[in-house]
Amino acid sequence: MDWAQIRIKLFLETLGISSDITMLQNRICIQKAIFLAQEAGADLGYSYSWYVHGPYSPELTTDYYELDNDLSTGDEDYQKYKLISALNDPLQKIKGLLSVPQDVNLPQDKWLELISSIVFWQKITNDEKITKERVKTDKKDLFKYYIPARKVIKQYGLPGF
Repeated sequence: MDWAQIRIKLFLETLGISSDITMLQNRICIQKAIFLAQEAGADLGYSYSWYVHGPYSPELTTDYYELDNDLSTGDEDYQKYKLISALNDPLQKIKGLLSVPQDVNLPQDKWLELISSIVFWQKITNDEKITKERVKTDKKDLFKYYIPARKVIKQYGLPGF
């Protein structure tokens, strides 16, 4: 297991996100959780672009498939390591952001898709009106939760909010 896989595994454990990639919903959660962690200041160096389910990193996909392969062969090297505070502190700061609020009727993958989409477009445009329109256009099925999602993002103090 190399350092990229170790960091992903430690990030996901810290955030309470499963590293099991057998289901699409889990892969979405991994993509969005790492994106949000990076936006909070725990940078793993992944670049993201827009894709069907929101922010997406092909490099991260490669690395979590490698992690899955390592874990399936019994490699548990990650257990020898801990995240340094420069990485752990931002994760602890946003851990609650990843939980779906009680007044939002979405599964976790859809919640993370919504909030990461808002953060992505706000970062790209730096304009709340344009961000709102992009999310309304691209995430019609999630848009009814835009206002509570934006409120929660702001509460957690991500840059640009």
